[in-house]
Amino acid sequence: MTVSDRPLETTPAVEGHTAGLAVQFVLLGMLAAGVGLNTAGWAVGVVFAAGTWVLLGRALRRSGTTFLGPANQVTLARATLVGGVAALAADWLTGHAVPVAVFVTLAAVALALDAVDGQVARRTNSTSALGPASTWRSTRSSSSC
Repeated sequence: MTVSDRPLETTPAVEGHTAGLAVQFVLLGMLAAGVGLNTAGWAVGVVFAAGTWVLLGRALRRSGTTFLGPANQVTLARATLVGGVAALAADWLTGHAVPVAVFVTLAAVALALDAVDGQVARRTNSTSALGPASTWRSTRSSSSC
């Protein structure tokens, strides 16, 4: 099969969980530069990122894929924002001043994305066995913050 003979994918895909890990660290870096994360915020953010990477990697292996479809990308974006909220919450709990606007904005966008991923999956015809499991894990994480 030549390149021109390959069928075109109808939905863009991002390769696996490593991209999510990188984006989580970019968000943590932006929070550190913007509001100044202390040790607790970094620790929680790194543990959250590592945990998400491990769980998503296992889920991808079980589903037999290495790519995230559009809806799973939305869920991963939400999980990334939840990691940022958790890092800010850890900072606040240790007495560090956290700008309420940043905290509320990250949390609000994460919650809004919760309503979007299922719609994206249906509209792009990209529902998968990974979707409900990753959505449940991400929702569970966001509700515990």
